[in-house]
Amino acid sequence: MNQPPDPPTPASGEKAATRSPAIWAVAGGKGGVGRSLLVANMGIQIARLGKKVTVADLDFEGANLHTYLGIGAPARSLEDLGPEKGESPLASLLLDTSVSGLKLLSGPLRPVASSRRGKILEHFNRQADGLPADLILVDCGSGRGDEVLELFRRAAGGILVATPEPASVESIFLFMESFLEKSLQEALSADDREKLDIARSLDEGSSGGTSSFRSALERLRAEGESSLVARVLEARPPPRLRLVLYQLPRESDSEIAPVLQSGIEKYFGLQMTSLGCVEYDLSVLQAVQKRKPLSQ
Repeated sequence: MNQPPDPPTPASGEKAATRSPAIWAVAGGKGGVGRSLLVANMGIQIARLGKKVTVADLDFEGANLHTYLGIGAPARSLEDLGPEKGESPLASLLLDTSVSGLKLLSGPLRPVASSRRGKILEHFNRQADGLPADLILVDCGSGRGDEVLELFRRAAGGILVATPEPASVESIFLFMESFLEKSLQEALSADDREKLDIARSLDEGSSGGTSSFRSALERLRAEGESSLVARVLEARPPPRLRLVLYQLPRESDSEIAPVLQSGIEKYFGLQMTSLGCVEYDLSVLQAVQKRKPLSQ
């Protein structure tokens, strides 16, 4: 599998310590697609290339990224950001791993109440740029909750992980729809969103459903709403999406990648680049059982 784009190279004379790390968010739309294992091993491999990497577990339903790195119960985690403990520097929560140059920012080991999730996320967003790393890989957790979408929206790039199962493929489209709607909701006025919703509901060929965002924009443009189309296009997420197909049992399953890419472009008007595929291998299960990173 190809690696994500390298973090930006500092200008001549610039100290590495003063640079903000590149942040890449990894999501999958649903659980069980190999997101955490992928984050852990990508972190290991990129650290081996000489980069300073932090893997951050922002799964608020119960973090387990430490398990894939062969670490027992973390000594420190985002649970230590409780109000009674003050606002600790995020860097003080970093844990060493068995790989030189790789740090872990462990998430809460138990599900976090909704009232606390926003505070932890705000703390992370405010201080992540100051972490001593070239690259931060964020395990966003599963599902399409507000916290997952917010992490994905704020990151410099997003990596979507899918398996060949129909439910996983469908979850990618549902995730992208939620992601795009959240981006537009925060950037467009209520009137603009209403016009866009009406345009999506007028597709005669949708059998009672809604048309694609791309078709809706074409309809609005034909109706003379060019300024609204321009605002929607400006509000859309930038083309920084990557795809990884995980645990493919057959080589032919890799053909799902171009189908997904084509579907995302046709329906949402967004481009998604494939980083590659991870074949099915029993070593994955053995690594988890032995609590040892797969890369090692």
